[in-house]
Amino acid sequence: MKEIVNKIYADAAKRLIGSGRVTVDAANFKGDTPLMRAAYYDYCEAARILISQGQADLNIRNKSGQTALLIALQEGSRMTTELIIKSGCDVTICDNLGRSPFYMAIHSPCMKSLNCARTLVETAWTRCG
Repeated sequence: MKEIVNKIYADAAKRLIGSGRVTVDAANFKGDTPLMRAAYYDYCEAARILISQGQADLNIRNKSGQTALLIALQEGSRMTTELIIKSGCDVTICDNLGRSPFYMAIHSPCMKSLNCARTLVETAWTRCG
């Protein structure tokens, strides 16, 4: 399943999820799930399929304590960041080093993450108020 997500084969992912023969939250040796890999590469359509059809767990953590949101923010994956937030993830989960989603966005070496920080503020924090 992870290889399909990494190559953005959205139609194949739909068929596999529909078959019921895959575990959407299956993790690799680092604890990364297909949704986390989609977040890393900003494969938004694959992420959308995993969330909407596969009911991927938005808040599952890898061995570093990172969620798909933290990974998307760190990598500057703005579209996937927005999708994950709007799908209802917990925006307060920190990784094993105590880094919050906002921290991850503003401290990422990827300049696109500054746009992700804006997305986080505009979409996530409005839910809290």
